Amino acid sequence: MWRNKRNVRIGYTPREPTTAAGRPVARNCDLVEWEPVSGKGGVKSVSGTNTASGAPLKPSTAPAEASSAPLNTGSWDWRGKGLLFWVTSHWEILGWGERPLPGGGIERWAVTWFTPSMFTQEGIDIYADRKGGLSKETAGEIIQHLKTLPTEKLASMCESDLKEVEIKLPWKERTKLGH
Repeated sequence: MWRNKRNVRIGYTPREPTTAAGRPVARNCDLVEWEPVSGKGGVKSVSGTNTASGAPLKPSTAPAEASSAPLNTGSWDWRGKGLLFWVTSHWEILGWGERPLPGGGIERWAVTWFTPSMFTQEGIDIYADRKGGLSKETAGEIIQHLKTLPTEKLASMCESDLKEVEIKLPWKERTKLGH
């Protein structure tokens, strides 16, 4: 999905939980922004709503407790907003972590797997919370680990399809109307 994009960034905003079968269901809105690799044009974006779709966080033998336990937030269903309201995808968090950087600071990362949609094929993404992305060392270790996953299909995707997204600082910022 990111092959012809650079400086991809994703922000999440919590939403009021909804209820399904008497159980609280976490939700959030996301805003994905990027720039074309060509550098021509401004910041592009797409937004959507994510709804937790996992099993209850607290397994219980008591049916009353199980039916009110919040859902696991490691598994999500995404639906686009606006003209993309009909586009959906399922995604899951495969792992996350953080490590100190030489010279100070911490880099945090997350790995997600997502199902195909009308516009994307199935894939794996590695995210970082730093504008400059992950250090080469951390990215390399994560990729090496992903290649050893017991699910052959996921390991194979990491071997053949995982590509680094270009980062070119400074990022272009979205123009805010009326400011």
